[in-house]
Amino acid sequence: HMHSMWSEGMTQDEMGTKRGQYISRNLSEFNDLMGQAANAHGKDLDQYAQRLERQAWEAYGRALHPIMDYTSPVHNQKWSTGDWKKHGSKGPWNDCMKTLALPLLMRRRR
Repeated sequence: HMHSMWSEGMTQDEMGTKRGQYISRNLSEFNDLMGQAANAHGKDLDQYAQRLERQAWEAYGRALHPIMDYTSPVHNQKWSTGDWKKHGSKGPWNDCMKTLALPLLMRRRR
């Protein structure tokens, strides 16, 4: 459900339900953490607030991941044993993803 894929023994509808729960859980975490960060900023605990904000944005990214993957025919399918070998850092898109991610990584270091 994290990649909008379903495993053997699971239906597409079951995956959709699990995907929705995963998205909701991560968006709730995002909202909770951003609320805590706002409170921390109000108490002049800025470093702590920034750490909470960073965690919040990571939760937001986790929530967006299956939404983005849902638009990909490669992801929106049944997941079979051995498919992991063609996904992520092991797949043909690895070099492309490194190229796309490089500007984001450089921006974080500024």
